[in-house]
Amino acid sequence: MDEESPLLLLPPNEKADDEDGASFVGPVFNLSTTIVGAGIMALPDAMKVLGLGLDLVELTSLMYNVANKV
Repeated sequence: MDEESPLLLLPPNEKADDEDGASFVGPVFNLSTTIVGAGIMALPDAMKVLGLGLDLVELTSLMYNVANKV
């Protein structure tokens, strides 16, 4: 047994996959959800700091951007 040999042997009728490891899509999805999650978690604190006036401006601009997909 050397460094390259697998710890568990495959049954004789199964082949090993050529692609071992993560794909490109997995890490991109994880990074995207992390960024969006951090932004969503920061919104209440930003609203608390801004106060009512700027809070309404922020929400109005956010809704405008979402509605018009800017």
